[in-house]
Amino acid sequence: MDIMEPSRLLSLPKELRLDIWRHVLTDPSRDKLVLRIYRKPHSPSTPSVRYSNSRYKNKRSALPQIETAFEMQRSCPVNVNLLMTNRSVYEEALPILYHSVKFCPWDLGGVFPFFLQGLSSFARSHLCYIKLYTYRCDSSPFYWPIICSDLTSLNGSLRQIEIEGDWPLTSRVRKRRTLLCPLLRIDASKKLVPAHDDAFQQLLADIEDEREAKAGLQNSVTAKAVAVAVTEAEAVECEMPIESRKREQDVQELPIRKKARWDDPPPIMPETNIVLETNMVLETDMVLETDMVLETDMTDMVLETDMVLETDMAPELETISLVEQFEEDLSEWDLVSMDSCLSSPIIRPENGFSGEAFTRSASNVTREDDDDLESEDWEFVD
Repeated sequence: MDIMEPSRLLSLPKELRLDIWRHVLTDPSRDKLVLRIYRKPHSPSTPSVRYSNSRYKNKRSALPQIETAFEMQRSCPVNVNLLMTNRSVYEEALPILYHSVKFCPWDLGGVFPFFLQGLSSFARSHLCYIKLYTYRCDSSPFYWPIICSDLTSLNGSLRQIEIEGDWPLTSRVRKRRTLLCPLLRIDASKKLVPAHDDAFQQLLADIEDEREAKAGLQNSVTAKAVAVAVTEAEAVECEMPIESRKREQDVQELPIRKKARWDDPPPIMPETNIVLETNMVLETDMVLETDMVLETDMTDMVLETDMVLETDMAPELETISLVEQFEEDLSEWDLVSMDSCLSSPIIRPENGFSGEAFTRSASNVTREDDDDLESEDWEFVD
């Protein structure tokens, strides 16, 4: 079995290998090429899908498609396939390739994070040079702070941010702050090209001083507010009565006492049995005396209530007795049964309703009443 011989290329010294990777991956005629990163436009020939609502919609990916292109073509071709040789070649050659390029987020609409997601952590750690254009900020002022915030994720690996634009950047102070304040969050050197870099650095320093002054003022105001709050709390605590503070302390210690009582109850010593029995006897006597007092009070209340009721109901009782007497007098009247025609045994007074009067009243009954079935039961009393 033949044993694989070590690669003669990889057996060369590292300095020679790096020179070879640099000759293959870089363009000696140019310092650093600018690689634009933008969103891939949607193709008009994208297939459509018919949905349940009978509308045709393009079948597009949820994530934007990223494309890259150099601003200027290289004078010699680059063989990127060298990076796929093996891991050792990849780790030695990729930094040379990335350090020779300025990455330019051409599309500011949130595309740069998707570009970073497509890179390995090793590749992201070698993104050292970024280029931005101020006139793109004028067309998309909303996305300028966003792209600057995205670049803060590269803090530690970034070396320089190159900003290209006209001078002065803007005549309006507020717009100038909107442009420069997001840049101050990026931990890398900034450079304005093609000229006026010194004035640009002075402007950045002024904005930085202004930010530090505002931050210091805010911190002082916050510290003063905290000090005032602490002073007021101490004053309130001093003015608080001793009893209320003790009550508050007892409330705070109540859970601790309850837990200690249930977790580890204190043992009962023999000397304390007499005290406990005495306390139990005293508690029993107090309960008996309390019950007797309550019974006496209840008896007095019942007697007083009966007396009040008798006094208040005296007129009603008198009225009831008069009604009963009236009913007895009424029962003594002579009543005649219409069915039996039997007179009451009670003797009527002479001035009562006589038979002749009843006969005269009965003769006035009409003929229709005589035809009634019940008229046969009527009889006259002589």
